[in-house]
Amino acid sequence: YLILAHAHAAPTVYIGKVAGTDAQIALLVENGQVLGYACGGNATWATHSSWFPTNDKSVLGDGSFTLIGANGHVLQGLYSATTAEGTLVLLDGTERSWSADIASENTPAGLYLLHEKSEDVENLVGFIVANDLQTVGNIRNILPRSSKTTFGPVGLAEALPEGTPEGLTVCFTLASEVSCKKLPRASSTKL
Repeated sequence: YLILAHAHAAPTVYIGKVAGTDAQIALLVENGQVLGYACGGNATWATHSSWFPTNDKSVLGDGSFTLIGANGHVLQGLYSATTAEGTLVLLDGTERSWSADIASENTPAGLYLLHEKSEDVENLVGFIVANDLQTVGNIRNILPRSSKTTFGPVGLAEALPEGTPEGLTVCFTLASEVSCKKLPRASSTKL
């Protein structure tokens, strides 16, 4: 008997900038599904950061998509084989254009993601390493029992490694406590 194994193709990762800001954008595209992440830098982490989960109605099949973040931001765009571009609409209606290229191979460029969830707390940590190796990160901390959500910036805890790391260690502050976590490279459009 001959058994053929089908290799699961890794998602295509696009990394870019939000025009006129220090925010970056990351997209994962896998089997026609799109996961988006906008992350503000030092000046915009509180206003420009949002996760944009995919849904069946968000991607039209021609590479165009409209994704709505949990905080109400809207990410619209179009991706091709090598680039992606579009608009980020903030809560106040401000529209910012963005553009992205495929993450450089054999470098740390990419999207890193950690999603921890329990009865008491949910943490969603995202970290982008751009093709020029600039970095931004953000944590969304949700306390379901008190309906409280806080956001905070995330910083790299170590020098960027050579090559393509499986994960990066980042640090953030929540409730006056510093935590450091290893974030794996995002590998799927599921949050």
